[in-house]
Amino acid sequence: MSKLDMRGQLIEHSSSFIGDSKKLGLVEMSGIRIIGILNEGDMNPGSAVKLTKCGLDKDNSPYFEFSFV
Repeated sequence: MSKLDMRGQLIEHSSSFIGDSKKLGLVEMSGIRIIGILNEGDMNPGSAVKLTKCGLDKDNSPYFEFSFV
């Protein structure tokens, strides 16, 4: 078992207008790509991000939130 780094790199971003408007991003962390919610910051591909929150939403679907570092 190995510990994953909580920091990653923004690959691409977009906006979702379904329900609450959110900024979404594709983030690469330790060779794994994850789609998650982006908090405000430098929305350029290659920007450094950190996983700040993850869990299950009210529908038991997983979610991930990232902030820029």
